[in-house]
Amino acid sequence: MSLYSKILVVLTVLIIALFSFNSFKENPSLTKKTILYNALITSQDSLFNAYWYANKAEIKTYHLTQSRYGELHQGRATVIFVAQPFLKGKGVKPDTHNNTQDQVQVLKMNLLKKFGTGIYPYSMMLSTFTPLDEPEGMIKASATGQEWCGHIFSQMNQRNDHYDAVSFSYFEEEGDSQFTLPTTFTEDEIWSRIRIDYKKLPTGKIDIIPGLYYTRLEQHILKAEKAITGLKISDKEAVYTITYPQRERTLAITFNTYFPYAITKWEETYSDKRAPTKRLTTTAVLDQSKNIDYWNYNDKKHETIREELGVSY
Repeated sequence: MSLYSKILVVLTVLIIALFSFNSFKENPSLTKKTILYNALITSQDSLFNAYWYANKAEIKTYHLTQSRYGELHQGRATVIFVAQPFLKGKGVKPDTHNNTQDQVQVLKMNLLKKFGTGIYPYSMMLSTFTPLDEPEGMIKASATGQEWCGHIFSQMNQRNDHYDAVSFSYFEEEGDSQFTLPTTFTEDEIWSRIRIDYKKLPTGKIDIIPGLYYTRLEQHILKAEKAITGLKISDKEAVYTITYPQRERTLAITFNTYFPYAITKWEETYSDKRAPTKRLTTTAVLDQSKNIDYWNYNDKKHETIREELGVSY
């Protein structure tokens, strides 16, 4: 080996050793970034806890334009979010705080729709229970619908590696049934997932269980379907979109990108099976909002609060 080669080898070893030594030394710039990042995470956690664990519910009301029977009908949607304990095994809220076995904290969402069609009204309610801290999916969902022809009820409970599902209906085509579904992503948990951490929403081609509202109104068999999802983020607003190619149906939910990630609008486009030639869009646009422990405001004198929210009944 020539003298030049020996010098080159020694220099290379020294450079590698120096680099390794510096890599183990504390980097002031990196340390500052780490401290700032940890402070940001702590701040976000504190903000999250202060908002969702304040023993109040968030109530938002929306101007609703609902597609039904090939026409658009005016109505009202109310969305209620509240954090609460939940028993996974039984699929219910505990009666006392002493029951801690199998208990998790969930974000409960109640989404109510009221709209008219001609002479008779519709009243619908969807309830979902989604864990706040766990990576697993929605624990439970149930949906009811009432109108003058009859009423329907559907429910999904997560049991180990599947959902136990039941469906009861006044209509012969649906009837009463019990079945299981895979614990894949569900459309009905999207609202809560946005409020918890919208950046973790799945994107691309996925298997998804469509919403209970849609499947019941259109009398489709409830099962996992193929869908294409996307998240478009701008400065202060984002839109999460789901497209079901087989159904030619699209759901787009618009929300704020800053905490607490309020949902400001959603749009749902498809052809009603009772008017297959018409492709119409249901829309809900945010109108009023209030954070309140509503369960303590049930006297007649509190009706003014309901009027503020635009909830007629």
